[in-house]
Amino acid sequence: MATPSSFDELYEVINKNNPFDVPPIVTGQDIWNGSFPDLTTLNAHASDAVFEAIEQVRLGKPKVTSLVFRAEIGVGKSHLIRRVRQRLQADGSAFFLYANKYGDLNLIHYQFRQILADSLKQSNSQGITQWQELAVAMVNQVTTSNKTVSELVEKFPQVLKKNHDLIDKLTNAILKAKPKVGDPDIVRAILWTLGDSSQAPFAIKWLAGKELSDIKANELGLPNPTKEIKLLEADALNAALQIISIASDYKPILICFDELEGLEVNEAGYFKSQVVGGLVKDLFDSIEQSDVTKGVTILSVIPPTIWEQLVSVKISGIEGIKDRLSSKYLDPIDLKYADSEVVINLVSLWLNEFYQSQNLLPPNPVFPFEEEKLRALGSEKPTIRSLLKWCRDNFRVLAPPPDQKELVQKAYERELAQDSEEFLDDSDLIARALYLGLTTLKGQTIDNVLVEDVTNHIKPVNKNAGAIQFKIIATENENRK
Repeated sequence: MATPSSFDELYEVINKNNPFDVPPIVTGQDIWNGSFPDLTTLNAHASDAVFEAIEQVRLGKPKVTSLVFRAEIGVGKSHLIRRVRQRLQADGSAFFLYANKYGDLNLIHYQFRQILADSLKQSNSQGITQWQELAVAMVNQVTTSNKTVSELVEKFPQVLKKNHDLIDKLTNAILKAKPKVGDPDIVRAILWTLGDSSQAPFAIKWLAGKELSDIKANELGLPNPTKEIKLLEADALNAALQIISIASDYKPILICFDELEGLEVNEAGYFKSQVVGGLVKDLFDSIEQSDVTKGVTILSVIPPTIWEQLVSVKISGIEGIKDRLSSKYLDPIDLKYADSEVVINLVSLWLNEFYQSQNLLPPNPVFPFEEEKLRALGSEKPTIRSLLKWCRDNFRVLAPPPDQKELVQKAYERELAQDSEEFLDDSDLIARALYLGLTTLKGQTIDNVLVEDVTNHIKPVNKNAGAIQFKIIATENENRK
């Protein structure tokens, strides 16, 4: 068994570093790229429900489903969403779309098209975007090369330079394989995401419904979208549904709606949660009637008060919203607060990663915290956010009080190290030093001599003229001297 690190090593590192000194709020970008420990047992019932739903729609039972996480702010919902995304990315089992910023609530369909384009633009650890994964799957479907995603992403720009009509040929081949595609330009734009840096970003911009320069639009062979914002909104949902339909031929799709709380309203006076709830209803109904092969799962993360408002208020145009938001289960899935075991396990997980990075071995998994104190904290059912804040504010270790014997020894050695020749002629100083040293022997027996007392009260003073500065009262073999 390995020996724990010394206290001095732990003290030095702990008081210079704090693994909990990070923002307690997980941002939308952290969902994609954040790096923080995840206690997979925390709210595992919720993440397992998502994976089960994805598998069901993959089998077409049904082709679209939805579920709701009901969660207070700070209980770890973002950690949970990130866990789901990481799992889907690691095994490549589904495309992941994440919505947490909605822009102009009056143009929610147009905003969703941009959310879709931006989500598929996110890359994995190899720098490959979901757009590129989709494009490679489309190419491999109509060619015999059957290259891996990494191989085709690397080689496609060079091949494209030698074959200027490659995009045209591939687009035509894919349209033959997918006769139900309504807009051929969407297929062309997806293929352009395999191009180099002068092509792919502009293709993604077009897929988001944004205008290109005339020169760039002509280069890519894509028509510029209308500048009339109302027409963009009218066309956006249909374009998004076509992209979803194409992508679902290869993998299931998980669409996650987050951060629905807020007081923003659209021109009709509907709150953000109500507007996004209406979008979910539109997606659910449209996908249900569309040509979707591997299925779509819609996950909404909603605070309890917002959920109650959504299902209790009757809003014209989005009747039946509860059934669309949570079609898989009758009620939302509640995320749980931390308990004592969760607190111990989560803190241990964070500290284990920290100590490993520092090549240290603590005396126990929660050092420098006390397990009893952590368990007491867990009994209060803290949010994950408040727990991490508490750890940040209390991550320290105090130095132990100095060893008194060690201090005396060091002082003695320090005095011995000094040059003492200048003190040899100072009889008074020597006498006081001897007196002080002998007082420490009171009550001790040395060579059959019991030292009873040492006193500097010498009488009569006038007769010895200071020649005797102290005396020892002792008994030797019971004879007092």
